[in-house]
Amino acid sequence: AARLAHTPSVFQTSVAHSSDVANTQNVRATRAGADIVHVPSVTATERLLHGVEYNQIMTPNGDGISDELSVSFLVVKTTVPTVRVRVLDLAGRAIADLTSTGAASHRMQFAWDGSNTSGQRVPPGIYLIRIQVHADARQETATRLVHVVY
Repeated sequence: AARLAHTPSVFQTSVAHSSDVANTQNVRATRAGADIVHVPSVTATERLLHGVEYNQIMTPNGDGISDELSVSFLVVKTTVPTVRVRVLDLAGRAIADLTSTGAASHRMQFAWDGSNTSGQRVPPGIYLIRIQVHADARQETATRLVHVVY
């Protein structure tokens, strides 16, 4: 296990069992010196972006089923990241900027209703979800495919 000692930070965290991630528990220091935390899977890598989750198919037709794209992820190793999540067409043109819907269990969450920047519903097709994280020392980008069908 590696220590996060080279970039000391005060942060809050929670834990969950992998089979029930919706049931998280906050972690609190119970004694002096309990500020040393080992997070092997996070500190072993240089990545800022972890655990991207999203629905790969959306049908924004107003029937209440898969009408909205939800994107969530965890940003680590930075205290105040600048995050941008955009929808692009396959040619790389910006279609929409996603709006943050807050955070749950320390995960960043964004949503898209299937509309372009003019508020019109996009045509069926394959689109790119581009997540950009800018931190003090570097930036990281992740791209995922989403299918819009009607």
